[in-house]
Amino acid sequence: MPRSIPAFCQQGLQFFSDQSATLREMYRILAPSGRLVLSVWREIERSPGFAVLADALTRHISPEAGTLMSSGPFGPSNPEALRAAIAGASFGDITIRPALKNLRFPSPNEFVLRYAAGSALASLVANADDDVRTALLAEVDERLQSYVDDEGLTFPIETNVAIARK
Repeated sequence: MPRSIPAFCQQGLQFFSDQSATLREMYRILAPSGRLVLSVWREIERSPGFAVLADALTRHISPEAGTLMSSGPFGPSNPEALRAAIAGASFGDITIRPALKNLRFPSPNEFVLRYAAGSALASLVANADDDVRTALLAEVDERLQSYVDDEGLTFPIETNVAIARK
């Protein structure tokens, strides 16, 4: 009997505009008794680096940029709401557990530049004038100094890991 291959989604569900439809499609493509494995970040407050970045973006770039940072990647962070969404797509035997990891960057500036460049924030940050970008980088650097050591910037981030069965 062939093994069932799970549907795997790591840090992606939060970027779909219709998460319910996305979960239903994952259910549809799975073989009988297939498994869903997905992870989504927990609340932004559980990730000091991103909380500082969202606050600095709001202050220096725009409220839209801060909201984009805090609501997009950290949108479906409530475990019970996530459980309800997964169950609403007909999955059963749902388990959700928190997991903690550390993110590492060479410096706070590299964190901001790398994250902004690879996200929907890219144009907002790129279109800001040099003084605004300098102020953004300086604020993030100052506020994250307690997470900097001789190897660079390291800060914790929590994620919800969900496993469910078709």
